[in-house]
Amino acid sequence: TRNDDGKAIEEYRAAVDLNANAPNLHYSLGHILWKDLKVPEARVELEAELKINPRHAGALHDLGDTFLLEHQPEKALPYLEKAVAADPANPDIHRDLGTAYTQLKQYAKAEREYKIGIANDQDGSVHYKLAKVYQALGDKQNADREFALYTAMNRETHEKLEKRGQRLADIERLAE
Repeated sequence: TRNDDGKAIEEYRAAVDLNANAPNLHYSLGHILWKDLKVPEARVELEAELKINPRHAGALHDLGDTFLLEHQPEKALPYLEKAVAADPANPDIHRDLGTAYTQLKQYAKAEREYKIGIANDQDGSVHYKLAKVYQALGDKQNADREFALYTAMNRETHEKLEKRGQRLADIERLAE
């Protein structure tokens, strides 16, 4: 919770050493390693979690994402499909499954997944990806609509970040 990933990795490794078969330990370690872009190490831990629980949606999702990072959608797809089967209500998995389908140029499938992924779109990025799919499908009207939504959401996100930064600067000035 303190964003000290190095210490967290150390603690999770110690916990795994104590009980390598405890559920979620390998996933927790793998997730932090993945977050820190230590992909080979993350894969080892995520695969270890899947040996304990083959339907662990988080481990399947993160493992699929490691392959998306390397632009290997054909390797990502089986993990992401299993992840969405294990947790069909998770819009983030649908978003990443849409990315895999987009990289494979399976645009109709990508459209379906992005439409579900929009539910958790905080900054317009899923709308942008959906707009690109519509462009690839030759659907200018829907592409334009999604680009407009992306632009509006992205602007709003940046304005909120600027306001937050200004508030932090004001607090620091007051503290001085």
